Amino acid sequence: MSAYNTVRDLLFFIFGIMLLEFCIIREQGITIAECIIMITLYAIYITVNVLDVYFLKRTLKSLRREIDALYELPVSEEVKEKRSTVQKKYDLLSQNNRVTILQRKSNSDNTGTFGYMTKVGNVRVTIDMEANRNMHYTRASSKNHRLFQEFFSAILPIKMNEWRQATMLLRAYYIARAPVVFISVIYIPLVDYELQKNGWSKLLNCIQIFLNPAVTITMGKAMVFRDRSKLWYYNIPHDVQYGLYSLVVTVPIAIVVFFHSNTSAPPPYHWMFTIMNLTGSMFAIFQSATEITVITGVLGFMLKVPPDFMGATVLCVANSLGDLVANASMALQGYEKMAYAAAIGSPFFSILLGTGSVFAVKIYLGLTSSMHNLIGSYGENAYVLLILGLLSTLLWTSVLNFNARRSMGIFSMSIYGLYIIFSILIRFRIIHPYNVDAFLSDSHEIN
Repeated sequence: MSAYNTVRDLLFFIFGIMLLEFCIIREQGITIAECIIMITLYAIYITVNVLDVYFLKRTLKSLRREIDALYELPVSEEVKEKRSTVQKKYDLLSQNNRVTILQRKSNSDNTGTFGYMTKVGNVRVTIDMEANRNMHYTRASSKNHRLFQEFFSAILPIKMNEWRQATMLLRAYYIARAPVVFISVIYIPLVDYELQKNGWSKLLNCIQIFLNPAVTITMGKAMVFRDRSKLWYYNIPHDVQYGLYSLVVTVPIAIVVFFHSNTSAPPPYHWMFTIMNLTGSMFAIFQSATEITVITGVLGFMLKVPPDFMGATVLCVANSLGDLVANASMALQGYEKMAYAAAIGSPFFSILLGTGSVFAVKIYLGLTSSMHNLIGSYGENAYVLLILGLLSTLLWTSVLNFNARRSMGIFSMSIYGLYIIFSILIRFRIIHPYNVDAFLSDSHEIN
């Protein structure tokens, strides 16, 4: 963890939460000026991040030139000492500029040993992207050598080497997830520079050129632009035409790629498939989280659970599943710094930019919200425990010299568990919420 970046992000986050809470509890209500202030604070946060990266790169270039100049001077004790000092400063700053990727854990790793200490991940060895790209390149006369064999191998939902090494329980898991994996493989292109041929499969990728945009447009149109009184599935037959319109552009592109590319090596434009990979993954995660939210809402309605309690507990978990899955996936792939930054940046974006924009639109439409409607019985409870969690994170990162440990992750999750317990106790009126009590006056009081 970068000390400066971690402290900066946490302090911005704490300040943003306090600003939002201050705007809500004011008796005058939220004004358009306060909405602009919240949006401006997020813009300042982004500006500070960009300037930090810019000044860091400039400083590293300056130190690099100074080190090169010191090597050209005659050797002396003073020059050696100064060169060592500048080199240490350069190495320290370059850690913040370097993207450290940890090695993935595979099923073949030794899991027989158990320990309570947090293991430090090994830095992933730099891969040779060009070697992986051209590993199976051949000068065969046919560009479609092993075309269908490669296609069926790519869409296979269960890899044979993993199946042979898996236990009975793990095999049951592979069978259960096979339909989801098959749909994902067909729909989302794979671009991974650690794999042979960077994940290129000629026939599969050519199919995805026209299939991915068509499915995204059709399902996106059916889900976003629909009658809220009906399920979005009923709109798919009517909205298929919008997906078919994209075939006018994508099918010729797929034909050109098919005749131009080779099965033994990915084409130079293979990186452009990451665009469909990004849009497809985002759409799939968003759609899955939306369905879970709808299902939990229906269950809450059937069980007659109050909407404010559902929103404070179950629905907020369902709405955050997309971020949770994305961040956990990045951490498992070795991008731990990126995952931690996203875990702070995403809620900070929602609290300031999202909330500020919603309030601004409501004010523009002439709608008002009282403090009780905005906070309810669980708002202050969430605010207190969120501030407690952020301050404790700021404390343990400083105490542990900005080295993350599993125990601190469990501690942070326990604070959220404490919030759930408080919410349940408030729901059943066992404890009193943090909100303000109504003022009671004597009805027999003589004026």
